[in-house]
Amino acid sequence: MSIDNKIILKPWGYEYSVYENKSFSVWLLHIKENEFTSMHCHPRKKTKLILLDGQAKISLLSEDKIINPLSFVFFDRGQFHSTRAMSKNGIYLLEIESPVDKDDLVRLSDKYGRENKNYEFDSYKISTSERFHINFDDNSLINFSGCDFNLVNYISFSDLPCEDNCIFIMLEGSIKCILNNKKHNLIIPGDVIKSKDFSLIKNKISQVSKDCKILVVSKR
Repeated sequence: MSIDNKIILKPWGYEYSVYENKSFSVWLLHIKENEFTSMHCHPRKKTKLILLDGQAKISLLSEDKIINPLSFVFFDRGQFHSTRAMSKNGIYLLEIESPVDKDDLVRLSDKYGRENKNYEFDSYKISTSERFHINFDDNSLINFSGCDFNLVNYISFSDLPCEDNCIFIMLEGSIKCILNNKKHNLIIPGDVIKSKDFSLIKNKISQVSKDCKILVVSKR
């Protein structure tokens, strides 16, 4: 079922797709104050969450941790997790999922009684100020939820801002390194890396594909 340009209503808030290709998708989630997602996992998908504002509690089966803006966490296939909004105005997050499959969902427990239900595909409308989309035809800077989103056509390291508080999301292309005289993918579409960490590995980069596009996320 197509979910392009649809706002998916959730009992904890809403979500919608801001970018998708054949291998991964980027979703924006809004979770209301003190609400939280189900304790769930994805048997096939790997998931990364980037917190844009506020404070969130990430719960696994046996531990919790608090994260702050421009923190990101990674969940492997089959790893159960839940996200709670700890801030007064709720939180916004980016969710990167690979592969693209919204039916790949197992809920262990859920405050809203959805343990045995499938993904919600019903849509509704929100104001234009609450949404944005990543558009390759428009390279202008996007401001949303206290963050700047800048789409960069990456050719050399000098193209990228390297402040400590930036997050890079690889959208297209590849960055390669040399190992045993052979080129190997170092960063591929769907990967997320902190700008500070990227600056530390730049000397290992041997090739950047011509179609390389990176979404740079930074705080205002």
